[in-house]
Amino acid sequence: MLTQIGKYQIKRILGNGAMGEVYLGVDPSIGRDVAIKTILPSSAESAEMKERFAREAKAAGTLNHPNLVTIYEFGEDQGVLFIAMEFVPGNDLEQLIIDQTLTRTEILEVLAQVCDGLFYAHQRQIIHRDIKPANVRVEREGNRLHTRVMDFGIARVGNSDMTSTGMVMGTVSYMAPEYIRTGRPDARSDLFAVAVMLYEALSGRRPFAGDTAPTILYKIVNQEPEPLDLSHFEGISPSIRHILDRGLDKDPDQRFQTAEEFAKALRAAKDPTWKGQALAPTLAPVMPPALTSTEPTTHLRSAAIAPVPAPGLPPPMPSIPVAPQKTTLKASWLIAATLVILAVGGIFAWKIFSRPPEDLIPASTTIQPSADTTPAPASTGLPANSQETPASPLNPESPESPLKPEAPLPLVKSGDGVEIRTKES
Repeated sequence: MLTQIGKYQIKRILGNGAMGEVYLGVDPSIGRDVAIKTILPSSAESAEMKERFAREAKAAGTLNHPNLVTIYEFGEDQGVLFIAMEFVPGNDLEQLIIDQTLTRTEILEVLAQVCDGLFYAHQRQIIHRDIKPANVRVEREGNRLHTRVMDFGIARVGNSDMTSTGMVMGTVSYMAPEYIRTGRPDARSDLFAVAVMLYEALSGRRPFAGDTAPTILYKIVNQEPEPLDLSHFEGISPSIRHILDRGLDKDPDQRFQTAEEFAKALRAAKDPTWKGQALAPTLAPVMPPALTSTEPTTHLRSAAIAPVPAPGLPPPMPSIPVAPQKTTLKASWLIAATLVILAVGGIFAWKIFSRPPEDLIPASTTIQPSADTTPAPASTGLPANSQETPASPLNPESPESPLKPEAPLPLVKSGDGVEIRTKES
């Protein structure tokens, strides 16, 4: 084991990583404990890799956030690349999940703090690429938990876009589907890993499990994880199911788009009565109901777009539809006027037509019957002196009755239909 690297004295080994070993060291100039991560020569053997490693370490060194481990120095000594960073007492989240020492509410707070740190880094164009429980350090401070994300910048180099063999490197169980398919992750790929940790911390198992790396990668890209039952959500909101579904979506466009949004949802879910309103998709502004629809609005909306009255003032009164009322009054006046006109006309007509016919003929007028005005007897089709009962149009026995049955007309098939042939044809 190394006894010194750079200016740092080595106390003991803390663990082994994929790229090298991690030591507990001390800065003798100020007596500060530091964690020193060394990089195996095989991981930084080319000049290009060393340059990339230095660039990423310097970028991570600019991060200064309570939920991120601070990087103090990047250097090379005795042919070994190393990074000296803040030493955080406490436990890795990986061990806390195994021991099941965190309550469900504490799990949500720990991961919300992870998202706080990620949001700060993502705003500065730095992606972690290896978010996993072993890279999350949790420290208890009385009744509070303080979480820090480790290995910023280091994981980015170790999980460079593609290796020389064309394989994506990293911890496969926490890789996002788009990273596996294309080798090009973005900030939402880190958030997918946070959702995997959430599933694992609540259930004690990973959402995508398998005996081999190819099996796990296949499941991440093609299969949905087994849904968790309500027993895993005791003491927190059941809407955590929706958070998991959204966080583990195969399509990055359907996930939480920022770590800040993810953190807000996790903290809201600590309330068992929370109904998940913050998970509703952001909607376009809705016009007042009087101008669009008469149906009540029942859609869930984000709390961020809901109108909030000023403190001490009553909530705003709903808008009153004015135009429809004017239209209704105008229609009422037209109907009333029409009824009056009809009533007057009806009275006038009754006055005229209710008089007896003789009152309409002057008394001096005499009407004489004439021979050609004598009404002719109704045509019966029989001689005038005949005593036979005239045939009624409704009497089917009558020779002239229109209801007398006739022989059916011949039918001629024509194509797919039927053509009726008339007598003339």
